[in-house]
Amino acid sequence: KRDLVKYFLNNSVSKLPIKRSDITTNVFGKSKGPHKEIYKAAKESLSQVYGIKVLEIPGSKNFICVSTAPTNSYIECPENQRSELALLFIILSYIFMEGGTVKEDVLFRFLKKFGIEADKCHDYFGDVKKLVLEVFPKQLYLSRVKDISIDSEETFDISWGYRSNVEFPKRCILEEVARLLDKKPEDFVGQHEEALEESEDDDNEGISVEG
Repeated sequence: KRDLVKYFLNNSVSKLPIKRSDITTNVFGKSKGPHKEIYKAAKESLSQVYGIKVLEIPGSKNFICVSTAPTNSYIECPENQRSELALLFIILSYIFMEGGTVKEDVLFRFLKKFGIEADKCHDYFGDVKKLVLEVFPKQLYLSRVKDISIDSEETFDISWGYRSNVEFPKRCILEEVARLLDKKPEDFVGQHEEALEESEDDDNEGISVEG
């Protein structure tokens, strides 16, 4: 159990998915022990001692680690993560308020309105294009899917990734957007209903790794 806990902790920092096959190779090796029980014990230890929840990504055999104690403010995050979190919050808010999916070029045009240009290194956010096209999708904060309905040019749809759905309650996103626009969350009918549905969804806890 201790080796598995250590492996999850060491690999959770990058926020990249953790492959079950890599765990088998690097932790269990040729051991044919009670892996199910070890996973369960490690999961409980990570949750109780370190405040980390291990979730299996739907449709795959990979895991992500998320904090069980939500961050109330980006100020509480490590310095090197604040700029990325701020940019991510802007992007997720825009996608949510636009109905859940936006075209890649539309997203970049939106960011440009605030002086955040994809082709220029931003003083605070850094390489925005790399974050949107590579880093956030790899971390599962964003989903980037090619639009196969358009043949003339390559376009991509951007939406929330699995990690964002786990880490960012839509209610909190909506409340912050409403506050910035000096409105009430209820003024945004569709988004408000979606946020309420999410709050009532017991399945939002993710998939167990005990199996």
